[in-house]
Amino acid sequence: QEEQEWKQLQEEQQKEEQQKQTRREQRQLAMQKLRNEREQEELRQFQEEEQERLKQEDIKKEQRQKRKDELRFKREQQEQEELESFQKEQEQLQLSTEEKQRRIASRKDELRRR
Repeated sequence: QEEQEWKQLQEEQQKEEQQKQTRREQRQLAMQKLRNEREQEELRQFQEEEQERLKQEDIKKEQRQKRKDELRFKREQQEQEELESFQKEQEQLQLSTEEKQRRIASRKDELRRR
């Protein structure tokens, strides 16, 4: 009977140890699951922030390019206006020179006739 009792105690002890081990494993699995979930959330948050940062960079890049295009357009427009103004001045000079030459020729004719 003692042996039977001893055997039963040993079996109970083994059961308890197994239950402890099972609970320990379940606790470890639950902790690992929590860590994984936390890591997933951190990763998701990081990816969102990274996406937003890249979006903001793209917006800034587009704004810079737009500003550069506007400045280039303004500069080209100004250069065109300056060129047209210069051409008009040249035409006026040309007309003025031609007018002077006509007057000189007319004066010479007048002097020859006299």
